[in-house]
Amino acid sequence: MADVNITVDGKKVTAPAGTLLIEACKGVGIEVPSFCYYPNLSLQGACRMCLVKVEKMPKLQTACTTVITEGMAVTTDSPEIHQALPLGISFFTFQLVSYVIDVQRGTVEVERDPVRFAAYILMFPHLIAGPIVRYADIRNEMHADRRKTSHVGLGVQYFIVGLCQKVLVANTLAPLAD
Repeated sequence: MADVNITVDGKKVTAPAGTLLIEACKGVGIEVPSFCYYPNLSLQGACRMCLVKVEKMPKLQTACTTVITEGMAVTTDSPEIHQALPLGISFFTFQLVSYVIDVQRGTVEVERDPVRFAAYILMFPHLIAGPIVRYADIRNEMHADRRKTSHVGLGVQYFIVGLCQKVLVANTLAPLAD
């Protein structure tokens, strides 16, 4: 494939035709934040974290879904981009809208326990992994009483094993992935 020349934040960038803007930036050390982008997976642009300004385009574009074109001029940092959408607000908004719709439809009752409600909103953020978790799908799990003293030891064991995996495996392999 032929190479395409673009400008990102005043810096000349050359990448193969068909390259996504986020990858072209990454290739020259320009970091564009994103939550929902993973190479070789379907493109979404759902998190809106990778918004950039592309010259001659009326609206901000998502770098994870925009294919570079010859002569493209891109700005990755501007007041307009910072005002577009605060970090993660779209996810939490959709999560809350999903809950309200479930309540309005009568699919679930209003959750009166603020701790459980906060757990639903804050502890199920699939910003990276996938779709919004609907409250109707997990309500029964959240209300199940599974407190047993035997589970405390198992929980500590899972925590220790997970911590070891993170420290020994993930931290060691991270430089290879970068």
